[in-house]
Amino acid sequence: MELGVLEVCETSRVKVNELARQLAREHDRIFETEEDDIAEQKKIVEYTEKIKALREFLQSEKLPGSVVTKIPNVNLRFTGTPKDWKFFKTMYEATVSSHNLSVVEQFLVLVNALPIQLRRILPTEPTRENLSWILKHLTDRYRDDEMRILREISDLKFIRTAFSAYVDRLTGLWIQAKESEMRLEVAGTTIQTQLWENLPRNITISLKSEEVQSVDKFLKILTKRAKVERELAWSTPHKQTQAQSGSISKFRHSLPSLQSLRTFYY
Repeated sequence: MELGVLEVCETSRVKVNELARQLAREHDRIFETEEDDIAEQKKIVEYTEKIKALREFLQSEKLPGSVVTKIPNVNLRFTGTPKDWKFFKTMYEATVSSHNLSVVEQFLVLVNALPIQLRRILPTEPTRENLSWILKHLTDRYRDDEMRILREISDLKFIRTAFSAYVDRLTGLWIQAKESEMRLEVAGTTIQTQLWENLPRNITISLKSEEVQSVDKFLKILTKRAKVERELAWSTPHKQTQAQSGSISKFRHSLPSLQSLRTFYY
């Protein structure tokens, strides 16, 4: 049906919203049971775009006796990447404040800035309660990444024979913390606590004697130490093999020759 001949009334809006909810439930079922079906996923994207066009059309058209709600023309997009949420939320709040938007307008600006995969699981009715719920839900969802990193740092176990792996894992978690834009002072304190509580005393004394304060420098020193230990671990068996080969060679030289044995027995 062409949008231009669609009857614009409250009944149409209710029906389209109900259809959107039904599709969202069906799409969730498909994603759960047929995750690798590219054809089905393509259909989902197409249906979602069509429903979006219908809803935007109905929202833009004026009902008898109603006030038209238009979405402000703002370039606001959330990538869906955890590290981008904090910046996006700040920009969203600034946009809402500067445009003096109504609750419905705030809701539409937020939802339209989100990736399609996020819209599927969010409320569709533009109410103050739903707006608050979406913001809280997404903030909690993307804060989980911070909690995961801190938990993994705290739970990391130090094994003396796997010093290099320990340092590599700790360095990787520190990089994740910086990329996620979490509170680095919290991550830094957690890492230092992990080091002082788990590393052998001779290593912690060495670190403290360097008078290092930053986590980056701590990890740089430990990475160099781990590299030296790796090289020593590789060279020691190699030297042992050479020594064993030398011993075998000397032993072979000390054996009597076959000719001498023949002379002895014959």
